[in-house]
Amino acid sequence: GDIIQFTRDITFSFSDIVEKKQTDLSFGTNIEHLEIYFDRDKMEKILFNLLSNAFKYTPGKGRVDVQLAYEEPVEGQNHGTLNIQVSDSGIGIPADQHERIFERFFQSEVPAEMVNQGTGIGLAITREFVKLHNGTVTVRSEPEKGTCFTVSLPARKIYQQSPQAED
Repeated sequence: GDIIQFTRDITFSFSDIVEKKQTDLSFGTNIEHLEIYFDRDKMEKILFNLLSNAFKYTPGKGRVDVQLAYEEPVEGQNHGTLNIQVSDSGIGIPADQHERIFERFFQSEVPAEMVNQGTGIGLAITREFVKLHNGTVTVRSEPEKGTCFTVSLPARKIYQQSPQAED
């Protein structure tokens, strides 16, 4: 399916939270359509986990951004790379916890005003589902400066949409 439209739809399904928390939400991409093979159910869970966490750990009037970037295949490869970044202006994660957050049941210390801390399995499942797509998930974060998760997936175009086909 079209992974760009799929991601856009899931991103904007959070519009009620955006309104409630008065959070800014942006979606950007360097390619309008990208037809690739992916497991819709697992990809939905990946995106839902990352977006849920971004909103959960970003105080009201914060910012959540979703950026997709497709990199064409390099010579000798039959697939390009799709990078999906979910970033926020939230509370951030200390450097010594960056790898541990992907462990099952790991819960980092969060401020008392942050409700619904969770069970600590969302990011573990996210990493496993990304691996099933032969991809990787990484995190960049700093306390008080926000977090950025990047999911990198091998992406082979299965259909090249012509400009006339858009209507």
